This record gives sequence, C-alpha cells and structure tokens, in this order.
Amino acid sequence: MSQPRWAKHFWIRNGVALLGLTLATYLPDVYALALRPGWAKLTPYLFLGLLYCWLVFHNRILFERLFEQGKRHEYVGWVLLFMVVGSLGLSLSLHYLYHQAWPIPLLVKYYVFTLTGLGVYKLYRQASASTDFKTNEMNNLPASARSAPFRILVDGNWLDVPTQEIIYVESLENYVRVVTRQTGLVSRLTMKQAGEQLPSYFLRISRSHFVNTKHVLSQQGDELLVDTYRLRIGRTYKQHVVDRLRQPILVNP
Repeated sequence: MSQPRWAKHFWIRNGVALLGLTLATYLPDVYALALRPGWAKLTPYLFLGLLYCWLVFHNRILFERLFEQGKRHEYVGWVLLFMVVGSLGLSLSLHYLYHQAWPIPLLVKYYVFTLTGLGVYKLYRQASASTDFKTNEMNNLPASARSAPFRILVDGNWLDVPTQEIIYVESLENYVRVVTRQTGLVSRLTMKQAGEQLPSYFLRISRSHFVNTKHVLSQQGDELLVDTYRLRIGRTYKQHVVDRLRQPILVNP
C-alpha cells in the first residue's frame, strides 16, 4: 500500500532537516571524534536524534492537538512533564555514564532547541499556508469567483478541502466530519468554527448538519436528499431551510 502524498512529504521533509542538523553538528566536531573513546563518539548524534524526535512530537502532537485546539492547560501540563523528565534523564545520564557534574550547558541546549524548533515550525506553517492559498488561486479561473478552501487538521496535518467538493459537514460532538464524494474526514472543530469557514451557499439544516445547497436534490417532508444522502431537517430550522431553498442557489463555478 502506497503512502499518501502528505506522509511522503513528512518523511522527506524531516529526513532532510535531520540530515542538515547532523552535518551542522558533525563538521565542527570532526576533529574531536578521535579524542573520544568507544561509543562516546556517537553520543552527540544520539542526543541530536532524540532531541529532534522530541521536537516533532512536541510540535505535531502537543502543540497542534492540544494548544491549537484550545486545550491550553493540558498542553502546559504535558510539556512541563516531558521537560522535567527529559531534564532528569539528561542529568542522570551525564552524571553516571559520563561522570559530568555540570549538566547545565546540555540542559540549556534542550530548552533552546525546543523553543527554536517551535518557532521554525510556526514559520514553516505560515509559509506553507500562504503557498497553498496562492496555488489555489493560480490553478483556477478568476480568484474572485472562488471561495477559500475549508482548512482542517486531520491526523496532525493541515488539509485544504475545496468547498465546492463538500457535500455536507456533520457534527460529532467536539469533532466534525467533512463528507465529499471521495472521502469523509474527521477533524476536531466546533460547528460554529466550521460555519465561519463555509461560504454563503452552505445551509445549516439542524444542530448537526451544514449542507452544500448545490448538492440538494429534493425535499421530502422533514428530510433533504443531498447527493446520495438523506439528512433530517431540525424542527427549528425547517422554515429557514424552506425559505432558503426557494431562493436561487448562487455557487462558485
């Protein structure tokens, strides 16, 4: 089974970054390698690899899935726990394995790399989001005739779903499911946040559903036939739904 494109990009991007950091460490260290006995020659690179794994875990799991989803207290708690455990592990390793009584320089590097790694990741995210948006504009006819893509976080990766392809958006308590003809994507998002991204030709028909009006085929009592799906209209939404469906459906080409 082949990997999806985003997964391949993830491994390539992080492999290149880790290779660059390894070379940056190796070049000034090459003359000191011969002076270190045994496997101690590899210690800086083992530390570098573990540190990079921590940066990826912090940015992609803790920061994205906790901090950016509003779980600020959980984020702070987990980060403090990992930082304390990491600091203790480094101190004990230096003391018992390398007989170093002063672990502060390595601990400072641990903290600085964590903050720097987060900053670099934020800059990358901003740059890639800007590039994705410009690409969408260049690949289509007039930019004025397009709506912005529906941006969601799925499995730690940001995806831009063209709104024209969305059939409906369904609430799953603290998550939403975005349904297209090709797939269904689940992301941690509220219906209010989803509604703020959706263009005006989407219609809320209940507490649980937004539908793309260009995919509405018919209304039968309290149900809408949306593409191949039958969705129930909420009682308090019914009159609004009826009135909206009587209007011309204005959608982007």
